[in-house]
Amino acid sequence: DEHDIPTLYTDAVLELMRGMRANINELVDQVDPAHTEAMQLGLAHSMSRFRLRFGADSVDTMIVQAVSLLDDVEKELNHYGMRVREWYGWHFPELSKHISDPQGYAKACLAIGIRPETTNMTPECLDGVCTPEIAEK
Repeated sequence: DEHDIPTLYTDAVLELMRGMRANINELVDQVDPAHTEAMQLGLAHSMSRFRLRFGADSVDTMIVQAVSLLDDVEKELNHYGMRVREWYGWHFPELSKHISDPQGYAKACLAIGIRPETTNMTPECLDGVCTPEIAEK
């Protein structure tokens, strides 16, 4: 409009431009295919950075994703805690009655080991894992 040059912008023109871009290596002999690919990759990266930088909801989206990730991690930890209680319950079913905290239960399982290894175990082995009253039991 500024230079009074008539232009045509239709779907056919877009399709023609797309075809020229796709076949530029065959249409122009002086164009190196590696150079063309590098330019396309650089343009794609630049556009992606622009979209990420100027996305109005990007900060909100990141916060929502972080909260969702924390929920997923908490769910997985609870799931693994239940599996530890289920499987370790075969060795020491009474331990689940004394330690309700999943993290404390896992620490106690690591400290105790399996039943054959507990013959020479003393309550001091569980220092820092559970209370002395529970360690005595």
